[in-house]
Amino acid sequence: MKMMLLILMTFVSLNTTATTPIMPILTAELSQHERWDVDSEMGTIYEGHVEVNAFLGTLSLNYEYAAHCPEGMACIAALQIKEVTLPLKSIENDACGTMTYTAERNHMPADGTREVLTITSSLYNKCMHLTVEEPTKINYTIQFYSWVDGKIVTLQADLLAETLQMK
Repeated sequence: MKMMLLILMTFVSLNTTATTPIMPILTAELSQHERWDVDSEMGTIYEGHVEVNAFLGTLSLNYEYAAHCPEGMACIAALQIKEVTLPLKSIENDACGTMTYTAERNHMPADGTREVLTITSSLYNKCMHLTVEEPTKINYTIQFYSWVDGKIVTLQADLLAETLQMK
């Protein structure tokens, strides 16, 4: 009986481990780039990547862009680097299995800037669609108050990326 109890305790102790939730870091390279708003001064995005860091609770978008040069102006033709890291606000999973990560930093009352970064991954999408779903969609929105125009200006970029993968 003692031997049976010892074997049972050994078996239970070997099968019982502390379960720690997996905090993945997912990354994807930007693939097809679409131009920002014509009114925007952000220019054209050339390359970059996104990162979902569940461990730190952040979403990041890093990209290179050529600044928009108004017609008739002489501008420097160098690529500029933009690094955006925002705190993760929500993770949503819809009925089809599409994951939507949303991050936001709202400093409108302080410095007049609001940034929202949304990453939608259809990697585990199980619903049928009439069109081919892109693996990762990114929406980056910046809002700020223009003291020159006296109104809130919204700049928005819709980007596509490769499939999110564990880093």
